[in-house]
Amino acid sequence: MELVPQFLWLGSTIEQRYGKLKTMGDFALEAASHAISLRLYDLALEWLEQGRSIVWNQILELRTPFDVLSAVDEDLARELQSVGRSLELAGSREANLISSTGEMLDLKRDAQRHRELASEWEQLLRRVREIPGFEEFLLPKRKKELMNASKSGPVIVINVGEAQGDALIILPNNSQTAHVPLPGISRSKAGLLRSQFYPLLRDQGLLSRGTRGIKRFGYDPRAMFEKVLATLWIDVVEPVLCYLGIKDSLSTAELPHVTWCTTGDLAGLPLHAAGLYDDPQPGAFDLVVSLYTPTVGALLTSFPKSSGTFTGILAVGQDDTPGFPRISNTIAELAFIKQRSRDTSFAYTQLGGDQATVDSVLVGMKQCSWVHFACHASQPGHDPTNSAFHLYDGSLKLSRITQESFENKGLAFLSACQTATGTEDLPDEAIHLAAGLLMVGYPSIIATLWSVYDEDAPEVSRNVYADLISEEGLDHTKAARALHTAVHKLRMKVGSKLFERWTTFIHLGV
Repeated sequence: MELVPQFLWLGSTIEQRYGKLKTMGDFALEAASHAISLRLYDLALEWLEQGRSIVWNQILELRTPFDVLSAVDEDLARELQSVGRSLELAGSREANLISSTGEMLDLKRDAQRHRELASEWEQLLRRVREIPGFEEFLLPKRKKELMNASKSGPVIVINVGEAQGDALIILPNNSQTAHVPLPGISRSKAGLLRSQFYPLLRDQGLLSRGTRGIKRFGYDPRAMFEKVLATLWIDVVEPVLCYLGIKDSLSTAELPHVTWCTTGDLAGLPLHAAGLYDDPQPGAFDLVVSLYTPTVGALLTSFPKSSGTFTGILAVGQDDTPGFPRISNTIAELAFIKQRSRDTSFAYTQLGGDQATVDSVLVGMKQCSWVHFACHASQPGHDPTNSAFHLYDGSLKLSRITQESFENKGLAFLSACQTATGTEDLPDEAIHLAAGLLMVGYPSIIATLWSVYDEDAPEVSRNVYADLISEEGLDHTKAARALHTAVHKLRMKVGSKLFERWTTFIHLGV
C-alpha cells in the first residue's frame, strides 16, 4: 500500500492519475479482505482508507492547514503552503490540443515544472517529519484517528472481497474496530446487482445527461428495484443492523444515525432503502437515518471545528438554461427558501437567469455559508471530472470547484440530477459533484443518485428547510434527519414502491 503514492505521483495531472487508477483494479479491497481473514480488522480499515478516494486525499493533503507547524517553523510552513498551492494548480491543468511547436514547448515546460514541484513537496515533507512531534505529518490516518469519526453514530465500512463481504464498524466511544462477516455478498454478486440496477435507470432516462425529472418509466420497474433492495437488505444491511441491535421502528425524531461507507460495486446503490417490500417487517428506511461518506477520513474533516458566523444562504436557480430543457418548478422551489429566510431574518442571496454566471456563483459560494442549487447538472461518463452545474454562461465544473477552498461552510443542497452518481469504472474514487463539495469544505450535502422528478424537488426542499431554518438558528448537522423526514412525507404521498421517486435523495457528510 505504501507504493500507491509512487504510482499515482503528484507530479502527474489529476486526469493522468485517474487514468492510472483504472489499471489498478480492486487491490485495496483484496488487501483488506486478506487482513480481515487474519482478523487484523484495524489494518483492514487503514488499508481501505489508503486505497480509496486516493486523488481526493491527495488534493486535501495539499490544502492542509499548517497552523501547528507554523508555530514551530513559520518559514517551513509558509514554503509548504506555497508549493502545495502551486502543485494543486499544476495538477488540475487540462489537456488541450496542440497546434504549434511553441505550444508543445510550453506543455513540456509546464510538465517539467510540475515534476519539480512534486519533488520539492516530498523534500519539504521529509524535513517536517524530522521535527520532534511531526514524525507522522501527512502520513495516512491510523486507526486511532479514524475511531473519532463516529461522533454522530456508527460508521459502517462495507468491504466487498472476491469470496465474501465484510462490515468494519466504528462505534462511538469504542477503541476497537468491530467486524461483521457478510457471506451473502461478494464482488461478483455486487457486480451483478450493479449491472441490473444502473441499466434499468439508464434505459428509463433516470441517468440522462443534463435533464432533471423530465423522464418517466415506460414499464413497471418495481420487480427489479424490489429484487435489488431485497438483496441489499438480506446480504448487507440487515446483518449489520442486527449486530448493532437496531430492530425496532421508531418515530423519525428518535431514529439513530448510521453512516455507510461502501466500496466497489456497492458504491452508489441505495442501502438506505434496502428492505423486503412485500413483508411487514421494517426496512432500513424505517429503522435508521442513513448518511453516506466516500471515506472515513472525510467525516473527520467535516465535524465543526468552531461555531463560525453564519453568512447567509446562496440559492442558485436556473429554470431556462441555454441549451437545456426548461425546468418548471425552480422558481417555486427557491421562493419558499427566500420567504423562510426572511421570516427568520437570515441573510439570503438569490442568483437566477443571466445573474447565475459561473463567476458570480463562485463568489456567492465564498460569501455565503450554505448553498442551494436548483438547476441542470450532468456527469459525462468518459470524464467525470467534467461533471457540472449548468449555469447561464456555461458550466461550473467539478474540476473548477476543486480548485477552490471554502471556509465556514455548512449545507450544500444539490437539487439537480445525478449529483452523487459516481463513475462506473472508478466507483471507489467518488468522482461526483456531491463528493467534490464535501471535499472542498461543505460538511453536509444533500444530493441525488439519479434524476429528480420536477414536482418532487420543491416539495422535498420545502420540507427540509421548514425543519432547518428556524428562529433558534441553522444547524447543518440536522440536515440528514430533516431530509429523512421530508423523504418520508414524499414516500407516504407517492407510495413506498415508487422507488425511483424517493430513493434518489441521499445525504453525505455529517
